Amino acid sequence: MKRLSVSIFVLLSFLFVANTNAQDIITVDPGYGTLNSAIDANGGNKIYKLQAGKWYGLNASILVISPISIIGETPSAGQMPAIIQTGTSSDGTIFANMFTVASNLTLKNVFIVNADLNENIAPGLIMQVAGGQIVMDSITVDPVGQVYFMLVNATNISTYLTNSLIMRTGHTLNINDGFIFYNAGNYWDTLYVENNTFIDIPTCFYQGSIATGREKFMWFNHNSLLFGKANLMHQYFTNQLFFTNNLMWNFNFNPYHSAWTAFWSDAGLKYKVECLINADTLVTGTDSTTGVITYESFPVSRKHFIEYNSNYISQGSKDLVTWAETNGYSYSYIMPLVWSPEYKDSSREASIFNDDVNFPYFKAGNNLEEANYDPAFSESKIYALTDSAMLWASYSDKSLWGLTDIPSADKWPNYFYNVDGNNGNPLTWPRFNGVYTNSTLLTASIENLPLGDLNWFPEAKALWAANKTNVMNHILATNETKYSLTDVEKVEIVPGKFQLQQNYPNPFNPSTIIKYNIPAGTSVELKIYNSLGQELSSLVNKQQNAGTYEVKFDASKYASGIYFYKIKAGSFVETKKMILVK
Repeated sequence: MKRLSVSIFVLLSFLFVANTNAQDIITVDPGYGTLNSAIDANGGNKIYKLQAGKWYGLNASILVISPISIIGETPSAGQMPAIIQTGTSSDGTIFANMFTVASNLTLKNVFIVNADLNENIAPGLIMQVAGGQIVMDSITVDPVGQVYFMLVNATNISTYLTNSLIMRTGHTLNINDGFIFYNAGNYWDTLYVENNTFIDIPTCFYQGSIATGREKFMWFNHNSLLFGKANLMHQYFTNQLFFTNNLMWNFNFNPYHSAWTAFWSDAGLKYKVECLINADTLVTGTDSTTGVITYESFPVSRKHFIEYNSNYISQGSKDLVTWAETNGYSYSYIMPLVWSPEYKDSSREASIFNDDVNFPYFKAGNNLEEANYDPAFSESKIYALTDSAMLWASYSDKSLWGLTDIPSADKWPNYFYNVDGNNGNPLTWPRFNGVYTNSTLLTASIENLPLGDLNWFPEAKALWAANKTNVMNHILATNETKYSLTDVEKVEIVPGKFQLQQNYPNPFNPSTIIKYNIPAGTSVELKIYNSLGQELSSLVNKQQNAGTYEVKFDASKYASGIYFYKIKAGSFVETKKMILVK
C-alpha cells in the first residue's frame, strides 16, 4: 500500500505542472465569446490565461477534444477571480453543460457562474464523454446546475478537485434533483476530492453505477459539506474508498423516507435500513447456463475507511422523525455514516464493517455523530438558512405521505445559500466564510487539526501540508489511531523578521500549535508558563537556522486556565497568552 500512497502524492505534487508543461500560453481578452474564439483559433495543448476580476461570457459550450488548461491570474486580496459565465443558444435555451470533455482539462483560479444573464441555471457543469484527466484547483462554482456538477460516461477517468468552493447544486422543488458526482455507467479510476467546501448538495453527493460500477480509488479528505438533502455515497462496489476528516452540517436533513425504498437495491430484503455510506459484496460473475452467481474471495482486499468525520443534525430533522412515528406514518429515520454493530441484522453495512474476518479493511469509527457537535460557524446566515431547511424537509416528507395541508412546492422555503439574491449576476466576494470555533471539532481530525476544509484555517493547513505525505500513508494503511504531527515542522520560507505568532487554535483542548519566525540562525528557547509565572515546559532549546517553525504543545495534563508562552531568539524576546478550555 505504501507504493500506492507515494505514487498518488507524487502525482498530486506534479499534476498541475505536468498538465501545463510545454503548453503555449494564450492571453485571452475579457468579453463575450472571447474564450470560445481563442480556443477555436488555437486549439488544444494550450494554456488560456484569463485576467483576474474580468468577465468571460460564453457563446457556446466548450468542447474539449485535446488537452487544454484555463487558468486565471491569481487575484489580489478581496478581488474576484476571472469569471466564466454560461450563455444561451440562438433560440434562447441555456447550454446543457458548460464543458463537454473528451480529453484532459485543467481549471484553476476561476469563478464559474453556470447561470445566464437572465438567471436561468443550466442542468449541469461538466460532462465527460471520453477518457481523460480533469484537474480543478482553487475554483469557485456558484451556481453549479439544476442536476449535476460532474457527470461521467466513459472509462479511464481521473478527477482531482482541491481547494475549491462548490455552491448550489439541484433545486428546492422536491427531494429528487441530482448529484455532485454522477457515474452514468462506468467507473472512475481516481476521484480525489480534498480541502473543498460544498454548500447545498442535491439527492446524492456521489451516485455510482449500481449495476456495473467499480470505482478503483476514491479519496474524500478534509472537506466541508453543508446542507445535504439525502445520501452521501450511493455506490456498493468501490475498490478503495477513503472518507476522512470531513465536516458535515445537516447531511440527510431530509430524513430517509419509506418512499425512497424503491431506489435502493435492498427493497423488501433482509437488510432494511440504509446509511450514508453504501457497501456490498462484489459479484464477480454469473454462470450463463446455471445462473449461479460467484462472489469475490474472502477475506477481501478492498478497503473502505470511514473515520474521523462529524455530522451535525438540527433538531428540526429529528422532530420530523418523531412526528412521523407519533402520527402513524410509515418509517422515517436519519441515516448515519454507517450503522453501529447492534444493527448488523438489519443493515448490510453494519454487518460488513463489523466483520473483521471477511472484510478486514472495512473500518468506520471515531466519527462524531450522536454527540452532535455544532461547529459554531462564524457566518450567521448558515443558521438562518437551517431554519428554512428544516421547514422545507417537513413539507417534502409530508408531500410523500400524501398530506394536502401544506403549501404547493413552489411556495416551500428556499434554503439555498444565495449570496447576491440572484443567479446570474454575482457581485459579492468572497462568497462564503466557513470558519468555526467549536474547540472539539477544531482538533477532531486524525492529525488533531480542524475537521473539514482547511482553507478556512490557513495556519492549520500549512501544518497539514508539511506533514501531508505521512498523514496520507497513515490513512491509506487504514490506521485508526491518531497521527501525531511532527512536533517541530520547518516551513521552507525565510522570514524577514523575528515574530512569535498567536497559537492556533485558541482557546484549545488539549493541544495547540505555536508558530514563530527567525530571519537568521540563532539559539532559540520556547517555554510555557502558568499564570503565576512558573515554568511548566520547555518546548525548544537549541540552535536553529533561519526559517518558520511550528511547535505542538500538548496540555493534556494541565487544568483549564490561562497560560503563557515565551520565546527568546538571540536578542528577541516576546510573550503571548493562550487559553486552555477543557
